[in-house]
Formats: sequence, structure tokens, C-alpha cells
Amino acid sequence: MNLADYKSQSIKIVSLPSGLKVKLKYVKVMSYVLSGSLPNVFNFQTGEIDLDKKDDPENVEKLVKNVLLDSVVSLIFDDAEAYLVDKNEKDCAANELSYDLLNPEDQINIFTKAFELSVPGGADNVKAFSAG
Repeated sequence: MNLADYKSQSIKIVSLPSGLKVKLKYVKVMSYVLSGSLPNVFNFQTGEIDLDKKDDPENVEKLVKNVLLDSVVSLIFDDAEAYLVDKNEKDCAANELSYDLLNPEDQINIFTKAFELSVPGGADNVKAFSAG
């Protein structure tokens, strides 16, 4: 295997229900598992995100934001490709999109897809890992 092939394995292009395409890279899952923030977001019985299960909405929002900023390589629109950034809209360059402008449905879809990409077997293996 050459270096370019190896690098390309860790990046996937995912289409969202909104029509947005996202270039995603692996999430470093272990840091979220060890921090205890992952079980507060995932329902380990169903493997789905369960935002009603949250103890602290601010921490869940921070987790989602951090995962997106870590995993999104770029957002692919019909007319441009943009970087997702943690800036105010007025401070963004032409090729940047403020996290605050990303709609909540896309945020949750990207969050879910990032973990599906990062954990072999997806949420089922996150459940098994957390139970072990």
C-alpha cells in the first residue's frame, strides 16, 4: 500500500439528507469515550443519538461542535468547497463556513456519520466497547 492510498482510506465523502456533501476524516473516538461524554450522547441500546438522555445540554452541544470541527475536512457545495470553522460569520474568509450557520439537522447527521466512519461496525461496536 502506498501513502496516498492509506491517507485516502481515512477520508470519506458523505451525502446528507439536506443535499450537502461532507468530506469527513476519522474521529479519535477514544478521547470521547474516556472523557465520559460519549455515553451521554449515544443510546447504547439502539446505537442512535439520544439527545433527550443528556444531563447537560451545554456539554452535549460542545461535544457535537468539537466532533464536527475535528472530523469535517470540508463541506462540498454545488458552487464551492468550504472549511467549517469556529468563527463569527463576519470573520470568515470566502472559503469558510461558520459552525453557527450549519443547520442543526446537518450537525447531527455529520456527527452520526463521523462516528460511523470512525468505529468499525458503527454504533454497534461503540455499544460493545462501552459495555466491555
